[in-house]
Amino acid sequence: MARHARPAQVTRSALREARFLAECSHCNIVALHEAFQSSSGRVYMVLEWAQHVLSQQLKSRKAGLPLVAVRSIIFQLLQALHYLHSRGIMHRGTRLPAMDAQRLALLPSDHCEWPSTVC
Repeated sequence: MARHARPAQVTRSALREARFLAECSHCNIVALHEAFQSSSGRVYMVLEWAQHVLSQQLKSRKAGLPLVAVRSIIFQLLQALHYLHSRGIMHRGTRLPAMDAQRLALLPSDHCEWPSTVC
């Protein structure tokens, strides 16, 4: 049986995530522009626009991504995780079952290059 979080727990979790994200500044982490809670209690986050979403890239390529693209994506993920971990933040979405293509956004290639630029 799946456990579902109560609305109050979801709200607290979303607000905590917004606080952490507001403190982050890294080229491989989508920036939070603003976060607010509506009168109904819902939490809204205004995030940096991501030019590419991994799920769209995978759907458009029947044979998958080229190896150089896969290496670049993994490098970007590891850079972002290193940045978070160095600040004592452990991201729960990095467990393999949680790392689905629907939740990964790719920033424009001029944002950060691999391997010559380390953020």
